[in-house]
Amino acid sequence: LDLTGLCGFLLAGFNAALDAWLKAAEKGQKNAQCNLGLFYEHGRGEVEIDLVQAMFWYQKSAAQEFQQAIDAVERLNHNQLNE
Repeated sequence: LDLTGLCGFLLAGFNAALDAWLKAAEKGQKNAQCNLGLFYEHGRGEVEIDLVQAMFWYQKSAAQEFQQAIDAVERLNHNQLNE
């Protein structure tokens, strides 16, 4: 089973999603901002884990009262306090 093509396909999908969400997030779209937070928190596609960037995007989304982002900010803050 050759997974090279599948991995390339998945990577291209993540990168396409990242591009689309970045454009939407920069326009203030709260779902896209939260999704970028997820990308940076967990590392997806070509994005490496970066908790500072994750928190940045989560906070922008949370400021618009997006509950998933509010929960993520609280979770990251809690994790940082317990390290």
